[in-house]
Parts: sequence; structure tokens; C-alpha cells
Amino acid sequence: LTREEKNIHEQAESPMDRVDSDDSDRDGDNPNANRSGRRSNNANSNPDNFLFNELTATVYQEWEVIKTNKWSKRQRRIMGIDAQKVYNKAPKGKDGTNKIQLIGGVGVKRSERLISDIIDIQFVKDKPSSFRIVWRNHSNNVNNLLNENNVSILEYESIGGRAAASEIISKIKYIKKHL
Repeated sequence: LTREEKNIHEQAESPMDRVDSDDSDRDGDNPNANRSGRRSNNANSNPDNFLFNELTATVYQEWEVIKTNKWSKRQRRIMGIDAQKVYNKAPKGKDGTNKIQLIGGVGVKRSERLISDIIDIQFVKDKPSSFRIVWRNHSNNVNNLLNENNVSILEYESIGGRAAASEIISKIKYIKKHL
């Protein structure tokens, strides 16, 4: 390439194609900035693109997901993560109340799990915005006793696409490794 062609190519390359480590988009003015303040391209997002530290990893965040339960039923949920737990919340209806009410007034069967109970988390092959979490079970429930490994494997699809799924995976992996 000639020098002029190189300049044209470099100018055409979008800064959104790579992670930007400056803090200029933390104020939320950039619609392409994710919640951790780092930019990424949805097509190329990977968990390594999200940079966390002890402070940013512990800040509570929420994402809209579709959880597939053990009976393969897809359920719209809000996944929240803080320094110790992953929260499973029912989305709010238009009137501001929980859409789901189980017997006893509880919105979801299992509203939280410890991050320390996560055995593995990874993307689902051929589903770019989906990830799978392998959870360690601690209950004496008969169904869990029949499960010889005493684990639950749940699949989640991020409504926010691959970038949001990458951020979730990155945050959980950081917390498991460093906190």
C-alpha cells in the first residue's frame, strides 16, 4: 500500500472496533459505551475486552436475560450481580409490579445464588449472545440428590447481545479469581 492508501485505511478503521482504555465515555453520552465504561464492538466482543478492578467489579449491575430453566422453558429475567451473588429477578410489568407471582407471593423460585457456587461459565457454541453457568447445588432437595454431580446447568441469553454477555462473563470470572 502507498502512504496515502495507508492513511485512508487507518482513518476508515472505527475506534469502536477495539477497546478504548480512556475514561471519556464514562458519562453515558456515548450510546456505544457499555456499563463498565469501556467501548466494544458487538461482533467482536469477548470477555477479555472488559476491564474490572476490585471497585468496579463489586458495583451492582443488572442485565436483561432470557433464562432457560431445567425443563427448557425460556423465562425473561433480570440478572443482577454484585461482589458475592447473582440475583434472578422477575421483570416488572407495565404497572410496576412483578409479572410473576408464585404461591406464597415469591416472584421467582430461586432469587439468588452465590458466585462461589459457580463451577464454570462460558459462551454457548453457535449462539453469540448466550452463555451457560454450571452451578453447585447445596440443598437436600430430592431432585438434587438424584443428580449425582449435584450441579445445575442453566443457559442464559443476553437481551443486550454479545457485548452484554461478555460483560457478565468477565465480571463473574474477575470476581471468582480476585475477590
